[in-house]
Amino acid sequence: LVVAVFAGVQAYALEGYYARPVEKERWREFTPALAERLQSGDLIIFSPFQGAVPFEYYLPDNVERDTGPFAGRRWRITKEGGRVVRFSIETPVRDVLNGLEYYTSEEWERILDPRRRPRVWLVTNHSNVAREAPRVSEALERALAGRYDEVRPEGLREEYAGSVGTIRVRLLVRRRIKSNS
Repeated sequence: LVVAVFAGVQAYALEGYYARPVEKERWREFTPALAERLQSGDLIIFSPFQGAVPFEYYLPDNVERDTGPFAGRRWRITKEGGRVVRFSIETPVRDVLNGLEYYTSEEWERILDPRRRPRVWLVTNHSNVAREAPRVSEALERALAGRYDEVRPEGLREEYAGSVGTIRVRLLVRRRIKSNS
């Protein structure tokens, strides 16, 4: 009798768990919304690095990977009127195949050169950057400090929440140097 009662309670609890709808991270909605707002020279940084995979999967049909030597993770979008916008994707991981080697602050400073990268999009998902390691977030934030200002991207939400995880996006633009005159 005790076993039957226990099994009944467990079945009731599991029914509630499995009957609840699961809404995955909303890459299908987020990706085209961001792609529409990209400008030439933009850099998108994904942390954790796995976020680049669903983003690339859901890119619209007018987006193609650049080809040729040293193309890396460069992409191009053909906008209305035939205008081409080129952007790049980066992750905090330098080498995935031989273990997770993360970029240092000095490497981020080279990558995030404001003269080459006027705008940087930071895209985080799951439980934010802390999943990879606090040092990843710290190195990236140190490289951005004093070089970029955060702005609100027009028409793009800061969060795309699902029951499994949330995608967060920040737009950083090259800091304007104020003249004394």
